[in-house]
Amino acid sequence: MVAMQIRVDINRLKSGKVQIAVFRSQQSNGFALDYPSPNEARGVLLALGIDLGEVDRTLEVLAEIGPKEPLHFPPQEISAEVLRSQGFRV
Repeated sequence: MVAMQIRVDINRLKSGKVQIAVFRSQQSNGFALDYPSPNEARGVLLALGIDLGEVDRTLEVLAEIGPKEPLHFPPQEISAEVLRSQGFRV
């Protein structure tokens, strides 16, 4: 599996859904998917290989801020296969 440097952002939408966006390093255009609950988004973030503690801390902050205020995870090495398995286009 060839891993790519990927930036992962998360934000809460006005509808209450949670959006996860992935971006290749140095690119401004990404691919986003919406999830009905923070718990579903949590599972996806963990499947992408993001640290459990970091996911939980970020979701706590997300619950306290307003909609459309994205939070950013540090860049991660994620394979195209893992991204596709979670529904993201690469």
